[in-house]
Amino acid sequence: MDEFRQTPLTDDTPVTPDDTPVTDEEAGVGGSGTAGTGDEARAGELYGEVVSVRGEQLWLRHGGAVFPLELTEETRFAPDRSQALQPGQEVRARFTLEGDGYVVNALEPAGQVPAAKQPGER
Repeated sequence: MDEFRQTPLTDDTPVTPDDTPVTDEEAGVGGSGTAGTGDEARAGELYGEVVSVRGEQLWLRHGGAVFPLELTEETRFAPDRSQALQPGQEVRARFTLEGDGYVVNALEPAGQVPAAKQPGER
């Protein structure tokens, strides 16, 4: 799995045989778009199943593909790190693109919404 690399957003970024990204000029990408967005971080959300965690690398299965995501000291976990990172756990990962990797900002169980407490409940 270490050699496998696919982005969570799309897999439409062309790369050379040695996996270096092709520049916009090389790919023939036009110049239209919003000014100032070239180097800004892209953010997204990914729902999937925890496949593996090795060190600070999280492998998440979504739609039949496995995506590598980076965990940091700033990553928020709900309910806690040990429960959110169990293999087989369905999770929602909120991430940003930083450099050449996807960094997880928050990780929580998919579909789990805290139940509202009734008046008088402890």
